[in-house]
Amino acid sequence: MFPNPVPSAKVCAVAKNDLAQGELLGKIGEYGYQAVTYRADEARDEKPFPAAYWKMPRLLNPLKKAN
Repeated sequence: MFPNPVPSAKVCAVAKNDLAQGELLGKIGEYGYQAVTYRADEARDEKPFPAAYWKMPRLLNPLKKAN
C-alpha cells in the first residue's frame, strides 16, 4: 500500500441537530455532530468544516442540521 500523492478524501463535521450560538459541543459522534467522509473534490466544492477542528468548541453562530 502506498500513499496517494493527491488527497482523495476529507473527514468533515456535520450537525446532527440545530445548534444554538454559544452551545458547547461534545466529542465527535455525541449529541451535536458527527464526522462524515467526503470525496476531496466534494469537500472543495461544498467547503465543509474539517472534523479535526471540532474539539469541544463553543459555537460562535447558530448552525442548522446537516450543515
